Amino acid sequence: MGAPEAVYADFRERLHPYLAERLTGRIDVDVENTGVDDVQRAAGDAIAAYERKLEEEMLDRLVAATSSNGRGTTGLDATLEALNEQRVEALLLEENFDAAGVCCPQCGSLYPPGVTACPADGTATVERDDITDLAVRRALRQSARVVLVRDDERLEPLGSIAGAVAVLRLQSGVAG
Repeated sequence: MGAPEAVYADFRERLHPYLAERLTGRIDVDVENTGVDDVQRAAGDAIAAYERKLEEEMLDRLVAATSSNGRGTTGLDATLEALNEQRVEALLLEENFDAAGVCCPQCGSLYPPGVTACPADGTATVERDDITDLAVRRALRQSARVVLVRDDERLEPLGSIAGAVAVLRLQSGVAG
């Protein structure tokens, strides 16, 4: 949104709280004398700063969850299990993460390589060279946040060479 400060402040006050909490930053540009490329560059810096902050916050939560109460999973196997059980609140993936696995064509469940029949329904699984996109889609379908980790190396040792990690939701009042 482009607006003078007074208009922006008034507009922000009138936003529904659901939308207001999604505003993450503001950039200042001279609207009359700034080209599209300059606006994109300025917005890109603000977006990158927000993504770095989100990465750090989510990794801090993950480290705390895995070290204290068991509400976090690390590594492909445990994370896929949590995704299949719809217990994932946030899926963290290292940039360029990919992993082979299998998918159930009937229910969409995801498993590590070597699972030939879906434990949930017995259907023969289909091998995939990379199940990362399927894992991201599954996370999004259960309203989980997906965070691509680019600037923090804490995720790598938690999931072997490159890891998929989840912060779990409570299920029936019991930590998952």
